[in-house]
Amino acid sequence: PLEFIGSDTEGFGDMGIGARARVWENDETSAALRMFTKIPTASTKLGFSRQLDLFTSGIVTHELDEHTAATGYYELGILGDENGGSADLQHLMALAVSSSVAEEVSLFGEFAGIVNAPAGDPLFLLIGLSRAVSPSFVFDGGVRVGLNNDAEDAVFLLGLTNNFGYVSDPEAFE
Repeated sequence: PLEFIGSDTEGFGDMGIGARARVWENDETSAALRMFTKIPTASTKLGFSRQLDLFTSGIVTHELDEHTAATGYYELGILGDENGGSADLQHLMALAVSSSVAEEVSLFGEFAGIVNAPAGDPLFLLIGLSRAVSPSFVFDGGVRVGLNNDAEDAVFLLGLTNNFGYVSDPEAFE
């Protein structure tokens, strides 16, 4: 993603790649696991780590009604050490709510906190909009606002999600 940090620094941030799989589902609730890695591609002037970081997450979503869902999220991160020492553990917890405002458009909000992040323990509020361009492709954008001194004041985010298909038979959930 393109990162705007501070008052005069901008550039491209680190690249990430990951996979998410739904592991359980019933009428209103589903659970998923996510694996993700951050590949250090950012310019060093942005102050990003030049190490590979690995993350694993658990996600639970519950549909509150026909148009609204709540999601709980926990992530354990293993952060590489630039000095070759032992890796650090990081914990991220978030609670999000999304609501469809049109046929393919949703508004979302998220409150998140990170424990043991490289720059402290930041708290964030993210507000954004997503649009399903097709059943398998979603475009989203938003603004993340820092709620304490450890968080950036504001970060603008853009995202693209593409569903590459099912790992197993989709009818196994029925």
